Amino acid sequence: MRLSAVLALISSTAAAAPTLDLPPRPDDAPGGSAIMLTLLDVSREVREERLLREISQGNMPDFLRRLVPVAVSCEASGEHHTGTIWVTPDYLSVGSDDDFIRTPMMPTTAQRIADLASATLPTRRMVDAIWSAADPQLQPQPFTPEVYEIQSPRVFLASHWAIEAQRVRTGAPPGALVAGIKKDVVLAAGLAARPDRVFIFGWHHPSGEPIQPLYGDHVNWWVDYSHGIRLVAGEMEVDGEPATVAEILADPALCGLLSDEGPIPAPRYPVE
Repeated sequence: MRLSAVLALISSTAAAAPTLDLPPRPDDAPGGSAIMLTLLDVSREVREERLLREISQGNMPDFLRRLVPVAVSCEASGEHHTGTIWVTPDYLSVGSDDDFIRTPMMPTTAQRIADLASATLPTRRMVDAIWSAADPQLQPQPFTPEVYEIQSPRVFLASHWAIEAQRVRTGAPPGALVAGIKKDVVLAAGLAARPDRVFIFGWHHPSGEPIQPLYGDHVNWWVDYSHGIRLVAGEMEVDGEPATVAEILADPALCGLLSDEGPIPAPRYPVE
């Protein structure tokens, strides 16, 4: 694949980072806080459809559109390979730069947004690489299910504001590559056999130890405050040449750049 094909999906200039392929934010789009307040007491289905509509129409912060590079590497057949993926600096949010809310959602909704943005979801290996590259690496802030209704949008909001308070204390601006704040919804080798599940991983302590090992026993409609959606550009670079994330994940020799589970030949959640 030629570089021109890459640029057709991930636009970039010498002055700007690669960007997500989504429409610009409408001038009259509501802020994230206003949107979430309308979703506090609606059904899951209504909430998911609203989030999909808002984000697919461009109602997301501009800082999330500017993807950041993360280096990956592996050894294969006695050769050292290097690559670069481009990822959203924070988790998928609705609203503007000044009024955004991180929005947990079903993997099917996340997959639809990823498809629209010419992007994909990360794997466990990618999540680890992103955490290693992140600055700041924030401290997880759990809301225990014994005390909180963790599937409630009210707790989504409480979690978001707790994260924001911690981010602001570090001095990191919106758009800094941040990690340690969510369990990622991930692609996994087991997804092909369990397409009705959501796979999650991450929420790293500052020590690098994740709270959540790779887990795929939740049904795919399970969404709680701790889940986050990080998008990864569908195009990447391998050994200085353009490639796609999908083809590298399917390649038995090179999949180690992106997967610690071996090849993942169908790296997506079913959306039908």
